[in-house]
Amino acid sequence: MLDRGQIYFTGLRYMKNKLIGLISAHIYEEDSVRIIEYIQMFARRYDYRVVNFVPGTLYKDGKTIEDSKSLYMLNFNKLDALIIDAEYFASRAFIDEIVDKAKKASLPCFILNEIYEDGISIISDDDMAFASIFMHFLGQHKAKKIAFVSEKDTALTNHYLDLYKKLLIESELSFEPNMHIRANQIEDIKKEDAYGAYICMEDASAYKLMSHLDSLGLSIPSDAIIAGLSGNADSFYKKKKLTTCLRDRKAMCELTIKCIHNTFEEIPQDKIFKVPSETFFSDTCGCISSGRDDAADVCGRLIEQIDNYYKIDARLNNLADRLMDRERIEEVANVLNDVNENGCFICVRNSFMQDIFMDEQLPDGMNFNDSFYVIADSGKKKRLWKSFDLSELAPDLNKLLNKEEPVIILPITFGHVQYGYIVIHDKNFSEKCHRIEHFAKTLGSALNCYAWDKRIRFANRQRNMADDELLLLRDRDIFTGMFNSAGFYKQLEKVKEVCIDNDESLILMCFDIAGLGDINSIYGHSEGDEAIHTFGKILQENVTSDYICGHIGSDEFVIATHTAGNCALEIEAFLTALDAYLENYNMISSKEYSIKINQAYLTVMPDKYTDLKMFMDEAFARKSTIKQSKLKSCSSRPGASSENISDEDRRNINVILDDNKLTYAFQPIVDARTGEIFAYEALMRTATPTPISPFKILEVASMDNRLYEIEYFTMFNVLKIVSENKDKFKGRKIFINSIPGYTLNKNDFSKLGRLYSSHFESMVVEITEQTELDEDSLNTFKTLHNENGFEIAIDDFGSGYANTSNLLRYIPNYVKIDRLLISNVDTDEKKQHFVKNIIEFAHDNGFKTLAEGVENEEELRAVIQMGVDLIQGYYTARPALEILDNLPKEVGDKIIACNLSNKNMPKRKIYHDNGEKQIFLMKLALEEYTDIVISSPEVTIVGNMDYGAEIHIKVKDDIETTIRLREVNIRGVNDLPCIDIGNNTKVTLILENDNELGGKGIRVPQGSKLVTAGDGNLTIFASDNRGYGIGNNFEEPFGEIVLGSDGELDISLIGDGCIGVGGGSGPEEGIAFVRGKYDIGLTGLKCIGIGTVTGMAKVNIKECSLEMSTNALECVCIGSLNGPQDVSIEDCKVVLDGEGKNTFCGIGSPEGLHGGVSVNRAHVMVSGKGKDVYLIGNCAGGYKVEFKNARFDLDGQGTNVVALGSYNMNGDIDLKDGLVSINIHADNPITFGAHKENIEIRDIVAQIQPPSTEIT
Repeated sequence: MLDRGQIYFTGLRYMKNKLIGLISAHIYEEDSVRIIEYIQMFARRYDYRVVNFVPGTLYKDGKTIEDSKSLYMLNFNKLDALIIDAEYFASRAFIDEIVDKAKKASLPCFILNEIYEDGISIISDDDMAFASIFMHFLGQHKAKKIAFVSEKDTALTNHYLDLYKKLLIESELSFEPNMHIRANQIEDIKKEDAYGAYICMEDASAYKLMSHLDSLGLSIPSDAIIAGLSGNADSFYKKKKLTTCLRDRKAMCELTIKCIHNTFEEIPQDKIFKVPSETFFSDTCGCISSGRDDAADVCGRLIEQIDNYYKIDARLNNLADRLMDRERIEEVANVLNDVNENGCFICVRNSFMQDIFMDEQLPDGMNFNDSFYVIADSGKKKRLWKSFDLSELAPDLNKLLNKEEPVIILPITFGHVQYGYIVIHDKNFSEKCHRIEHFAKTLGSALNCYAWDKRIRFANRQRNMADDELLLLRDRDIFTGMFNSAGFYKQLEKVKEVCIDNDESLILMCFDIAGLGDINSIYGHSEGDEAIHTFGKILQENVTSDYICGHIGSDEFVIATHTAGNCALEIEAFLTALDAYLENYNMISSKEYSIKINQAYLTVMPDKYTDLKMFMDEAFARKSTIKQSKLKSCSSRPGASSENISDEDRRNINVILDDNKLTYAFQPIVDARTGEIFAYEALMRTATPTPISPFKILEVASMDNRLYEIEYFTMFNVLKIVSENKDKFKGRKIFINSIPGYTLNKNDFSKLGRLYSSHFESMVVEITEQTELDEDSLNTFKTLHNENGFEIAIDDFGSGYANTSNLLRYIPNYVKIDRLLISNVDTDEKKQHFVKNIIEFAHDNGFKTLAEGVENEEELRAVIQMGVDLIQGYYTARPALEILDNLPKEVGDKIIACNLSNKNMPKRKIYHDNGEKQIFLMKLALEEYTDIVISSPEVTIVGNMDYGAEIHIKVKDDIETTIRLREVNIRGVNDLPCIDIGNNTKVTLILENDNELGGKGIRVPQGSKLVTAGDGNLTIFASDNRGYGIGNNFEEPFGEIVLGSDGELDISLIGDGCIGVGGGSGPEEGIAFVRGKYDIGLTGLKCIGIGTVTGMAKVNIKECSLEMSTNALECVCIGSLNGPQDVSIEDCKVVLDGEGKNTFCGIGSPEGLHGGVSVNRAHVMVSGKGKDVYLIGNCAGGYKVEFKNARFDLDGQGTNVVALGSYNMNGDIDLKDGLVSINIHADNPITFGAHKENIEIRDIVAQIQPPSTEIT
């Protein structure tokens, strides 16, 4: 039984060549270097080997912290023990994570300079030294009050805080809460509140405190004395040496290795070991220290360090630029070899070797079999291009570890991206340790630039290829491969040019498929699709290279050619050949129907004035006339026979209908995310010994006018089955096919409701997209839908008749994508493009999508990846008379696996508000929604300021809504604005608490209106070439903007062209600031704070505070870049400060003509620098300045500076009752840009440099 407070690792025996890992925060700290050297030295005594790891860092919340993911190469299972030197780590969370991972791997852990329960801690015993310093301050220096300064909230901090309080009590001194100062509170200390003595846990805090007290005018040690506890007294760069505790790091390292040896030997030992420290009194308490460094020696070492940094910077200068034009990895290696440090080799991930499009962040469970390569090696034994597994850490690692020099692993990172790492193995490592981390960071930055450059080049190539493909898709019909309408017109223009040049005739022939509607109704739309596809192929096989073919839409086709011969003979020859081909096809086809066509033709001798659109319209009108004549001449009486239906079939089918012997098979419809059954589709069958095809039943019913009976039987029969099997259908939908044009009448539907209305909410009625209902029929259908609550599905969408406008007419709940588009969608890029567009369009409008006819795993994976919601097909389940309660487990598992494999692929997932009062942003973000569509009249969006959600908020067109933002923190998705207001829409945005938008801010399109209110704050920041805070970009017009919240609005933008509030052009109502506090900062090439690029900029600023700073090539704070402006400022303070390398304009327009500003009861301060500076005014003339009961403070520097008015002196200035201060430094200063007769100044107190004759 072990004693309490002792630790004992089992299962380990002492052996030679044990491998120990040592993790240090940095290697530029001298103390860390000593720890590495001492651990290496004492480990050699036991023949142990040590490999050292230094983590990469991240910049977070204004601080640099360690990134545990950068130690992905650290394989805990390969180590026998782990040492963590905790002294200089900025983040305790990092150490917590490493200790936790070691614990899970049953790896004994030893922590220097910190106390941890899950390991053995070796710390410096500074208690006696602490007490000695405390008593020294009281006795020797007569300190009346001693404050205690701590850095981090750790067990060690609490220990010394308790000791500090104990010493106060023993000295009969009282403790006050403000005597314990956190390091982050040092800069809050005021001169009058400063104590006479301070003891700091960390020496770094002591030096920070000295600097702050010095800034307050307090001298050390005469006004205050300071001591540290962490033992950095030999930091010879400091002006004053610090009174501190000198830690015996050598003894600590020796004890650490001894503890490791005891662990290997399974010898029980304590959990905490303390090594006594020594007190060192020095300059900061007024005592003279021994062993002071010679000033010349200090300067010499400092110059040496600076020289080393200069050399490495010179070597790494333009490294990113040198990499940019390197196409091959061998060329990259040559550049890296040129800049590499001696004794180092650079290892990179295999993915970087193959291509630079690696994952940006390695998963936690990384495979240690992943390959790495040595890409640069400065050693004598070249390892270049040597491949090794990550678990090996480095090639020839065992040989390196057997040498005297330490082995140090330093990651090459940039942000979260891990490119590889540097292996340092050099006997002179201590001389270069202070610069090697700088080298690694520079290398990470350069490789990141190189990688992104390659990504951008690759993306540009892919985009160009996609553009080419899109151009092709624009001109081609995806269903048949023939030219679509737009493509055919382009080709027809070319044929026209040939005819004109060669004095030839143009022939146009158009076709459609006779009886296509009957084929769809009787045999199904898949057969109708096949008929269209077949005729398209027949048409293309019968034309020569002189013909062009087009599929204009639905079942309409057109061909054109040119001829110098007899047009009638050419047409007759073609149509005769086409008829013969069709007749032959119909004879040998196994189909139950024949393909027959309607046709018409037209010829013309074109000239340059020939209107081809009118020519085509005339041809199709002629075909339509011929088609109607045929229909009228055909018999439509009941009982008309079909050549495909025998008399016996007809009798049998009528008996089935007479006795309602229809039954139904049910095919499951599956949730594409969970793999669970979502619904069933009811498919018509017959309860007869010999099954009869549903298509034959429909054909006979059509011949005998009994389609309504089938509609009636289907609705009643299916809902009866659902009612009798409630448990199986519970929580699941039932999809029922409706025959176009035969919807149940009102009386029959009422009867259906009396029997089965409880199942209406689970009923989904399928209607075919091809059969376009007239408005009366559609309204009747929608009325039934609205009154009874059943849902609607559009069947066979994309089957060759795809019409997105129909979707918006029907507003379905589900869009079923036709099986012909799903077949081979995993390999057919054109189908992929088309299906993705359907899914995105459906999701944008709140419709769910269903993929029909999924028949294999590849198609399943493809549609899931594209974001389809539901799946139906033989792969998941076939139709069956028995209702399937669950899918086979392997099918469900496969669906889940497909989702998991695609989880890192970017997809759009859209949430539509359903009238709820609150939308919780973090919930949607965790559920991976990318978009929120707002359509309700009022909604509150609740976020969390600690977590940024990448979500795009879209407000629908043609609505008026109030949106409350409560602690919302949004990062823009792709290039979309954070909040995108729809067209002809009014939004009242009420701000509560703090809110933040990152990326493009709030888009207010032309014709819409934004009003802000509430007492909350909003911050908008972006780094984007065409970014904006509120309004629109440089090219697009914006709508009315009224900013009236009582809180603060802070806009910070960086980009080539950015606009704080405004856009390309504005409305008559303009922009109004009616209350609140505003801070706008802009940096870029062209920047506009408030206003427009062109056109009138109307801006009204009232009862608020506005501050703005700009730094750009050309900038306008308030006004228009090249248009007129009308600015009103009243009862507020406006501060504008900026620099325009070429042009700066405070209020006005650098290029626009006319406009002006009216200032009443306001204080306006404008300070600007640039070549051409217009503080308040313009260049072209006609600028009017009105000023009453106000104050101007204007300061301008540049070549040409205008304070007030126009540069061409054609301005108008009216100043009454106020204070004007103007200070201009310019080659060409213009105080008042107006002729004397246009200047009126009364009751003004003025201070003007250079002096002006207009004011005395």
